[in-house]
Amino acid sequence: MNWEAFGAIAEGLGALGVVATLIYFSIQLQKNAQQMRMQNLRGQATEMQLRASFQAQPEVLEVLEKCYEQGATELTFQEATIMEAYFESQFATTIADYSLYKEGLIDKSAWRKQLASTCHLISAAWMQVYWSTVKDVYDPDLVSLIDERAKRMVGREYLSFMGIHKDEGGDA
Repeated sequence: MNWEAFGAIAEGLGALGVVATLIYFSIQLQKNAQQMRMQNLRGQATEMQLRASFQAQPEVLEVLEKCYEQGATELTFQEATIMEAYFESQFATTIADYSLYKEGLIDKSAWRKQLASTCHLISAAWMQVYWSTVKDVYDPDLVSLIDERAKRMVGREYLSFMGIHKDEGGDA
């Protein structure tokens, strides 16, 4: 075997090694992206559980009802504090999910659920006033998206969306 043939074989083996390495890295990147998506889904589930337990508290339900059913634009200090905390919790998740969605790390249906939940929240009369005072500090694209979607919603739809149904006597 001459040196030229040996060199050609070595060159071919080197190219195969590069291809194998690229395939390996591609598989590892896919696995990593899948793991990140799973972590994000677990995080979303945890956030939803925390929000549901917060929302299930009687004083929170009363304030939500006041905002949605009665169209309240003025709340007591305590009620406003409850709604602000609820909104900030919700919106922190929305911001994170928006970033993850843009990076392709959560799927469209998960992002749409989060967006719908935030838009429903903002549809309450008091929240519209609050939102108008804080939205300038957030990503303008996200704000436009929320404003467009929230325009089409009314507070009653949020109660239904969250699974809160009123019977004939007005009890939850």
